[in-house]
Amino acid sequence: MTIVSSQSLLANELRISLPMVKTYFARGMPGVSNGGYDSGACIDWLREPGNPWGRIAAKDEDKEELEKEALRVKIDRDKLKLEQESGALVERKAVWAGVMQVFHRIRSRLQAIPAEVGSSVPPDQRAQIIAVWKEKIVLVLSEMEHWEIED
Repeated sequence: MTIVSSQSLLANELRISLPMVKTYFARGMPGVSNGGYDSGACIDWLREPGNPWGRIAAKDEDKEELEKEALRVKIDRDKLKLEQESGALVERKAVWAGVMQVFHRIRSRLQAIPAEVGSSVPPDQRAQIIAVWKEKIVLVLSEMEHWEIED
């Protein structure tokens, strides 16, 4: 809060013209204080939401907020880029390719199980057991193919 002694000094502090200061006082701007003018009260009035006379100040505040938000977004983007460069952040496509590679290895290994187990089963039961194992493995693999990654 700064108390200035004249409307001219107030106009300089508010960076507006003297006629505009007089117009604002006529429109209800507070700030007259014991023979001086309270620039803080005047600024608050000009920035007050819904004040039709202070729209320029409000627009400046909106512009400032947008600039701050743009800066925050740029900072977040730069942080993500650094995380990617350090290896802490990996692109979804790269992860998916790795997951699919592992899935194909698992599938191949599972499909080999019936033949491996079949050799340890008595010959008269071998065909039936191998068929049951193959059927169960195909069901599991079919189910796995429809799994989705949750975000």
